[in-house]
Amino acid sequence: MTAPRTYETQDRHLVLRGGDLDGRRWVGVIGVGHRVVVGPGPWQASHVYVVTDEQVPDGAGGFASVAVPASFA
Repeated sequence: MTAPRTYETQDRHLVLRGGDLDGRRWVGVIGVGHRVVVGPGPWQASHVYVVTDEQVPDGAGGFASVAVPASFA
């Protein structure tokens, strides 16, 4: 499998780095540079992450994009 083009909005596997949900994984339709609300329960600012162009192996022969906590400053 090849890495997806980073600018495409597509079904993407994410690895969350930092913040309240550090280390968790998420899958959804999202593009690099976009914000996404992840995690259980009601909406919280601490559950908003930004998808980066960094990709890491997902352990299943594919790739997962790294997402980091979004800034609201």
